[in-house]
Amino acid sequence: MAICPPWFGFLSIHWLYYPSQSNRKILGKPEFLAGWTQFKREAAFSDRLAANPQHRSFAVNLRICLSSFSRSSVSLSSLVLCCALASPLCGRAQMPASSSVTTSASPSAVYGKLMSGMEKEITSAAEAMPEDKYSFAPSQGEFKGVRTFGEQVKHLAESNYEFFDGWNVGAPVDDAAIEKLTSKAEILKALSDSYAYAHKATDTITTANAFESLGKDKGTRAGTAAFCIAHAMDHYGQMVVYLRLNGIIPPASRKSGM
Repeated sequence: MAICPPWFGFLSIHWLYYPSQSNRKILGKPEFLAGWTQFKREAAFSDRLAANPQHRSFAVNLRICLSSFSRSSVSLSSLVLCCALASPLCGRAQMPASSSVTTSASPSAVYGKLMSGMEKEITSAAEAMPEDKYSFAPSQGEFKGVRTFGEQVKHLAESNYEFFDGWNVGAPVDDAAIEKLTSKAEILKALSDSYAYAHKATDTITTANAFESLGKDKGTRAGTAAFCIAHAMDHYGQMVVYLRLNGIIPPASRKSGM
């Protein structure tokens, strides 16, 4: 039977006796008070719990708690008693072995999934823009000197190589080669290839090496992967503006209506 740490009872008492402004609003709402009154009177609930051997001990404790709280005023001793007796709720009291088994994702899986999500949004946006608009750059407002849409996509492709250069996943493509690309098909191919390279890199992240230094001023593998994804989010936002200025709703926003 797992028991809550001592601070749980203290925090529970503190919440009720010294509520914040937001908590006072919750405690004072009629629906909260009505729901709490109904809960106090629900003796049948503990009966149903008692019918299950796994929860019988808690059912007894619950009856004691309900009995304490059924008084007209809440006493400190009642709160202490209930926090102590109901503590098995915080643990895994008498739960089947299969229910107590927890799983954790590997760093490579976590970063790979985030990278895939960003890749999908950026690729769909790049595909949605007509080829004759790849040379488009906003002109209304403070947009002097900004990249064209095509340059935004090429910059992302170049960055995917730059972030993971030196991770021993193959030689990166030179920026100059990507900068020479002009057609939409070529640029999309470069983007796709760069994400394949990025995924090879994130696949190498493990719990053992995630936070090892990559060298002076190079950060860690986990930090670099996170920065790559955040950088892509920045430029995706700019691509969205370009699309909407041309009357195109980004594919990732069409289902949500945003």
